[in-house]
Amino acid sequence: MLGSASRASHSAVGLRCELNGRSRSLFQRLQRIVPTVKRVFVVYDPRRDSWIIERAKAAAASLGLELRVETASNIIESAPIYGRWVRSAKSATDAIWLTSNSSLAGDMNLVGYLTCMVLLP
Repeated sequence: MLGSASRASHSAVGLRCELNGRSRSLFQRLQRIVPTVKRVFVVYDPRRDSWIIERAKAAAASLGLELRVETASNIIESAPIYGRWVRSAKSATDAIWLTSNSSLAGDMNLVGYLTCMVLLP
């Protein structure tokens, strides 16, 4: 799923999908919708998702995208990382990938928190 939010000086494109090894098709879809995207940010749990992130890095590189990754083991660690990215993302070139890992991004409170960061001054 792709979504976006904006305010006067900021906007962000977000991705939400299953971590299932099909990141190339996800990135291709993103490029069709937002052709100017150059960087994709993702937080992942290395104990659980390292193999998928390695594939995603290769897929992103093959499509000319930079995949920026950080690790976390729970939502308490991932929320500030996502928050930092939301505040610094460039609307024309950056996207944030919210994985289906419920311990990192599956909580609707995180989505609300990030949306507020984008929409409120």
